[in-house]
Amino acid sequence: MTQQGTRSLRFVFDLDGTLTRAETLPFIAAHFGLQAQIDDLTRATVAGEVAFEDGFAARVAALGHLSVREVATLLRDVPVFEGLAAFIRGHARSCVIATGNLECWVAGLRDVFGCKMHMSEAELAKDRVIGIRRLVDKQAIVQHLQAAGHSVIFIGDGANDVAAMRVADVGIAAGLVHAPARGLLDICDHLVTEEAALLTLLDELIKRQHPS
Repeated sequence: MTQQGTRSLRFVFDLDGTLTRAETLPFIAAHFGLQAQIDDLTRATVAGEVAFEDGFAARVAALGHLSVREVATLLRDVPVFEGLAAFIRGHARSCVIATGNLECWVAGLRDVFGCKMHMSEAELAKDRVIGIRRLVDKQAIVQHLQAAGHSVIFIGDGANDVAAMRVADVGIAAGLVHAPARGLLDICDHLVTEEAALLTLLDELIKRQHPS
């Protein structure tokens, strides 16, 4: 991790399990009666036992036959950490969400958080997902913000957050829904397991940047 210095802060949040109270793919699967196909693969992917690209592709394949519109409507109501959502809305210009999830499924959550979202892109046909066109690159998002002169605080929980957290100025491993991936625990600057503690830490980081 690098030093924050006097650069302006940017917060980059993972979505699933960091801002949402449930992993979204199991949430979809449970609603449509497909939970048995998804739960174990999600756990293994988040933990890093299965490469994110492979695990995500397998889960998308299992859910791709579902109506994109129905899934998008469902996920507008996925439970979120309301305190974190309020923090992001209150600092919308300084916050970014970076998620490997598909834009066609989760873009409606922009209305919940009110900030810019970077998402993966799907290949679509007749209201169905038939493949993954592009996976989001969280590390590149962090580095782009740094190149623009910002100090980046990255908050995430899964194995696919490791590369981004490694290059961030401050890394926060979030264990709000499940234990963070071991790879994050090896490199994070902070570990939080409760929403209130995370909100306190975010406020402290802002105060350090702008002492009274």
